[in-house]
Amino acid sequence: MRSRRAAVNVPQFVREHIPEGARDDVRVKLRETGVAPHFDKDTADIKSAISRMVLRTENNIHVIVPERFDGLVDVHEESVTVRDPVVRVGRA
Repeated sequence: MRSRRAAVNVPQFVREHIPEGARDDVRVKLRETGVAPHFDKDTADIKSAISRMVLRTENNIHVIVPERFDGLVDVHEESVTVRDPVVRVGRA
C-alpha cells in the first residue's frame, strides 16, 4: 500500500509478496472470491496508518511515530531518542 502506484496488479503482488509455497493457494482463493486482477488503490481509509514511522528494536520494542512528529525522534544505530514529555505510562 505504500507503493506510489495508483493501481494494484494482483498477479504481480502475489509474485512479489507471497511466499512461493503459498502462491497457488492464494491464487485459487483470489479466483474463488472474485478478486479482480487489477484494481485502483484507494488509501483514504488507511492513510494515517501508512503515514506513521514504525521502529522495532532488536529486543522487539516498538515505537510508533505519527508522520507530523518525525522531527521529535532521532534514530541512531544503537538507540532511539524521543524528545517529547512522557504524560502516561501503562501496559497495552
